[in-house]
Amino acid sequence: MSPRGGSDPRAAAASFFRDAVTRGAGDSAAAASFFASGFRDFLAARTREAESVPARRDFVAAVLSELARCPFRDRLAAEPAFSDFRSWCEVPFPPPHDIVAGFADVLSREFAPPPRPAPKIPLDRFRASFSRRDRAMQLLGDLLGAARALVGAGIRHPLAAARLARDLAAASRARLFDRDFYCWGHPEVSSHRFAVPLLHYCTDGWRKGWSFSPAVPPVPPDLLPICGNPLLLHARLFPGRKPDAETLRLLWRELRPDRWEETVRGRLRAEAAPKPPLAVVVPVYNHPELLPPLVASLLEHTPPDVLLLFVENGSEDARVRPALLRLAAENPGRVRVECLDENAGFAGACNRGIRAAAPRDVILLNNDTVVGPRWTDSLRLAVYAGERIGTATAVSNNSGLASVPNRGKNEMPPGLSVATVARGWLQAAETAFDLHTGHGFCLYLRRDMLDDVDLFDAEAFGKGYGEETDLCLRAWKKGWRHRITTRAFVWHLNAVSFGGPYKAFKVHVARHALVLRHPELDALDADALPRWNAFCPMLRRVDAAIRRAAPRPRVAFFSAGSGALPELPADAFDVLPLERPSGGRAASLRDRSGAILETGAGTDDDVVSWILERGVEAAVAAEPDAAGPALRARLAALHVPVLDVPPDPGEPAGRGADLLAAALSHAPPAAEFTAASADVPSVRIR
Repeated sequence: MSPRGGSDPRAAAASFFRDAVTRGAGDSAAAASFFASGFRDFLAARTREAESVPARRDFVAAVLSELARCPFRDRLAAEPAFSDFRSWCEVPFPPPHDIVAGFADVLSREFAPPPRPAPKIPLDRFRASFSRRDRAMQLLGDLLGAARALVGAGIRHPLAAARLARDLAAASRARLFDRDFYCWGHPEVSSHRFAVPLLHYCTDGWRKGWSFSPAVPPVPPDLLPICGNPLLLHARLFPGRKPDAETLRLLWRELRPDRWEETVRGRLRAEAAPKPPLAVVVPVYNHPELLPPLVASLLEHTPPDVLLLFVENGSEDARVRPALLRLAAENPGRVRVECLDENAGFAGACNRGIRAAAPRDVILLNNDTVVGPRWTDSLRLAVYAGERIGTATAVSNNSGLASVPNRGKNEMPPGLSVATVARGWLQAAETAFDLHTGHGFCLYLRRDMLDDVDLFDAEAFGKGYGEETDLCLRAWKKGWRHRITTRAFVWHLNAVSFGGPYKAFKVHVARHALVLRHPELDALDADALPRWNAFCPMLRRVDAAIRRAAPRPRVAFFSAGSGALPELPADAFDVLPLERPSGGRAASLRDRSGAILETGAGTDDDVVSWILERGVEAAVAAEPDAAGPALRARLAALHVPVLDVPPDPGEPAGRGADLLAAALSHAPPAAEFTAASADVPSVRIR
């Protein structure tokens, strides 16, 4: 299909190249200058004119083919105005379909106006649109429709009709079904003449994974075949009340005790496994404005026994290297800087850092990130929770498949810091997802795996895309697994050093090289995507809870059952009383209101598991023997400090809160970092 205006796309591209050669009259420099100055306008006009995706794809294929035969093609690579198109000179010709399709998609997003979806009426306005008369008619229609359906089913299948009538009665008594929410989310239900929303959900909706209320978290997808109708399950587990954030954990224990026990065993196995020391490797190339928020979060939330290794990757900005060297001088033994005289690319810089950090495990971290509480421990426990787990990836606001709650870019909750959002994911029920690759923005690499499969292929993937996928697939073929964990949240700006408007094209170039090397990649991706998408409703529920509650640091209060809770400001800490009575009585972990969260024998294993499961960051002991030496040592290895209750009642009122705040931060009291020049603004986190 040709663009509007009647001209064939291939003829238009050929004509443009001929004009460039004619105007240059044999001078490749003049021709290249003309070509580069007018090429973007030419692309914009032709892309807008294309009627369909195939037309745009045909046009881009024609341009790439003409470029392959262009007499001044090599000269174009040196043109400053041609910088966004230099990657074209490295694409094999004729161009493969995925390269053409990828770049055509980029051009259509770049030059075409974005589609405007029809605005959806908010749920509150949808509710308010019904009068009392409408509600009465809805109720009457639902009763008549249900009776009609039950009579019809009873004639054909009496037993099935009796079971359906029982389910409808139980669902009605529970008062959990939100009719407005269900019809608002699925207009096709209310548009059907005889459709009864509750009946539709009980017979068909739950099997599709549809939610029946905005107040109830959805059941994990792999539990649906076991539990049957989730609405009836909620009515049985939570009679008379709407479930809260504990629902998911209770569902796992009720429906899959084997999986729950394996999760607990994996957590304790990860805690007890022998592990080498750890280093965080951060390649840095230009952009000094990214350093203040990154370094501040690293110093505050990274334990002091973790080495912070910055690789200065031949930055052109003269402020970067002095700033990093000053940071290392101010934090001897904790921060180290490796300087490269020339830019080695992202993969080359990572390899330099991994070698310099040996024999430690390594976390690769982009320089456009900000970390949160217990991020290193969460990734470490995810890697060592099972055999042959080679990497662990954190979740983020903007990192492709590892983004939460939705794939792609997510806006941060307004008014909440990165630490607060990360704390919410730390305290929520964990979603650990195994797949065939990791994401390099924040990737834990196990040293055993690196020794087995070697480092990144810097020669093939030097431009900064695809190197972690290649490494992970090489490891996957040797039996290593890769995990994403929602317990570690890292804010990511994305595509700073290697971005630009044509990042997607560069990604497709790397993708082409990956598919040639690993032909199974497309099938693996096609299998992973729907599995991860199935968890998105559950992740959106966690995100909504974080936005609503603004989580605070959790502190466990150890006592034998008689100690009084410490005087801590309720808006600063979330205190969980952990009672370990003597005499063989059951131990329990409660929330501040007294509701029981966990019960058990109260062994050290129980306590460690509870603390890890609930995202506890510190503990306070009411009596010296409430937390014995062995338990204190295990918690110290997990970087969970245990403080004794401030002994003197005459201490200032805020003394206990100050002590806890100091224990939760790993930064030295005077730790502060600024860019080398005061006129460099800090990056805006959004």
